[in-house]
Amino acid sequence: MTAADVATTSQNVANGSELALDLRNVHSYYGHIHALKGVSLTVRHGEIVTLIGANGAGKTTTLRTISGIVHPQQGEVRLNGQRIDHVPPHRIVEMGVCQSPEGRRIFPRMTVLENLEMGAFARRDSEALRREDLERVLTLFPRLRERLKQKGGTLSGGEQQMLAIGRALMSQPKVLLLDEPSMGLAPNLVETIFETVVAINRAGVAVLLVEQNALMALNVAARGYVLETGRIVLEDEAKALQQNEKVQKAYLGIE
Repeated sequence: MTAADVATTSQNVANGSELALDLRNVHSYYGHIHALKGVSLTVRHGEIVTLIGANGAGKTTTLRTISGIVHPQQGEVRLNGQRIDHVPPHRIVEMGVCQSPEGRRIFPRMTVLENLEMGAFARRDSEALRREDLERVLTLFPRLRERLKQKGGTLSGGEQQMLAIGRALMSQPKVLLLDEPSMGLAPNLVETIFETVVAINRAGVAVLLVEQNALMALNVAARGYVLETGRIVLEDEAKALQQNEKVQKAYLGIE
């Protein structure tokens, strides 16, 4: 099955599903800087949604607001209908939202195994269940299995990205937030990462994807939003956005 086929399947599954994630008129600030200006977006269960935009548009701030790192001064963030916009970040992880951040942010002096175990810090279930999830992550990323005792900081960029995503998956997320997963990676590794995102979604995890490679993001997503200077200026099915003249010129490099 191709990425495009999976995106179509994601859209079909999502139609009629309840919302996993729902942002309503969200305004977020950094000091006096008005970073998000009334952002509204949704992610349904079983769906990949992408958020594209130029540097500084507010994409990372949107993810940080969902994760509870930034608290909105106005608006609501809901997970499965429950407000989480003033819930502490660790509690949001426990509720089922986890972020793989821009720049990976792994623990460089910890081993690969220790990094992955840190991803499960908020879980209160059994060691056996955590080991089962560890096995699933290592099956998804075979390279990590080969490097379990290796320090995270000695991994290649691609391997660190795998580790960052694997660490997030160890929290058993219902919604996975991915911030620039392909940044700085060689083209062959970019393809591998996107294939992995599709596989994660097929396993039942809703994904909100922020990605500089807009074409790849739109290829795997069911729907997309375009963010400019803190405002959503376009939203549509991913295929429609690929055909949009403004999106083509601004983000796909098509004249």
